[in-house]
Amino acid sequence: MVQEHFAVDWPVLQPTLRIYDISGLSFDGSSANEVSELPLPEGESCFLSGFRPGATYVADLGVKGDHGHFMPLLRSNTVQTPPADALHPQPFAPVPQPVVFRLIKPIHYDQFSAYSVYLPRAAAQEHGGDVE
Repeated sequence: MVQEHFAVDWPVLQPTLRIYDISGLSFDGSSANEVSELPLPEGESCFLSGFRPGATYVADLGVKGDHGHFMPLLRSNTVQTPPADALHPQPFAPVPQPVVFRLIKPIHYDQFSAYSVYLPRAAAQEHGGDVE
């Protein structure tokens, strides 16, 4: 379905993680203090760093096509980082590689589900699209 949307083969798409800092907000998909984006490296896992202590985050995993359009595929649960006084170095923990986030201004989706991005009902009916 994603390949058809972008009209390209899967290997051409760039897996991307979009991270929203939603500290102190009631997140509705568009309200965020800060939005960062990270093209994911090849492999099964990677380490992320640079998160603020005591902050609340949510992330979208998606893909970007060759024209830079981001399509969210999955949304994480909300997570909160431990407060600064609770952080203690752990011996023998893997050393995370530094990650630099690039701030972006995302396209606003009024409704988001784990499976589809929906247009508002009036716009969808006007354009013949899916509605909730």
